Amino acid sequence: MFIRSCSFQGVLVSVLFYTIVQLSFSQEACCIKPLPVPYQVDFKGSIRKDKDLSAVIQWEKGLIVGSDEVNFVQYLERRKKDEYEVVEGTVNFPGKDELDIEGLTTDGEFVYVLGSHSRKRGKVKEEDDEVLVSFEENLKAILNTEEQEDRGFIYRFKPQLSDGVFGNHGEIESVSFLEVFKKESCILRHFVEIPSKENGIDLEGIAVKDGKLYLGFRGPVFRENYTPVMVTTFEQPEENEILFLNLNGRGIRDLVAVENGFLLIAGPMGDGPGTYQIIWWNGGNTLIGEGNPNPGKLKILGEFPHHQEGKAEGLVVLEEEEDEYEVIVLFDGLKDGSPRLYKIEFK
Repeated sequence: MFIRSCSFQGVLVSVLFYTIVQLSFSQEACCIKPLPVPYQVDFKGSIRKDKDLSAVIQWEKGLIVGSDEVNFVQYLERRKKDEYEVVEGTVNFPGKDELDIEGLTTDGEFVYVLGSHSRKRGKVKEEDDEVLVSFEENLKAILNTEEQEDRGFIYRFKPQLSDGVFGNHGEIESVSFLEVFKKESCILRHFVEIPSKENGIDLEGIAVKDGKLYLGFRGPVFRENYTPVMVTTFEQPEENEILFLNLNGRGIRDLVAVENGFLLIAGPMGDGPGTYQIIWWNGGNTLIGEGNPNPGKLKILGEFPHHQEGKAEGLVVLEEEEDEYEVIVLFDGLKDGSPRLYKIEFK
């Protein structure tokens, strides 16, 4: 009886949450312009777990990419404006399980690789290796959550390309933010034990600006639709500040520093339906109230089509001008991330 009651309440809360989110999405849809028609980009060569690409940055004459199902990154060298090819070699990170790579960034010296720091709930399946899964097996899966230790790190390394082989120069460093999140003084402590996609901790965006790391959360999303961003450093994670962005119920799916602030992909916090947008952010705190020392500003630059296949997960800025950004977006769930180049106006 307890399980049934708990399940009913959980379903009711989820239905109410997604109903409110969908209403807010529909109210804003009338005044948001769609993104321009993109150009298809071609990735050649073998990308491992290519349907799970979730992170990308520009480095040298190409792109470094990462999947949320592996514990390494690969490099693709640019051959033409719309064509990249996989280069031999990978940079591998410690751990026996997936790192759940969700973000990449660079400060010009180091490349930073973001693990989601998330907890995981078992998946319900109809079949496993063409064998039907029983009700009891699925019940056990959905009632079980686990901490996956390998997800709880940010790594950094110095990339190099030597004789056509991609790799790292020197040691790979790491830091975990889980203990920081668990501190009594941290507002995020209540969400550490909650699985991702259920409003638990789920890091998916990372950017470097002015010597600081900006960590963008897919979840949790707080009351009044505020999504947190933690500003900190790799060397001293315990020294940090949390900013709040009102993304109308969405979480951050990627985060990129630009000259006048940041670009981010905002999308659903959970697995339910919802729209994806590219948003400019000035880097300030959008929490309302008199006396805000660093007021935040957000500008929606465009929205992906509602019928869009795949989930917009990876964002890289190739060129930026005063009134336009040229970006590539990768889509989780599609072959090679179905890379698409967009030219987005900024006015």
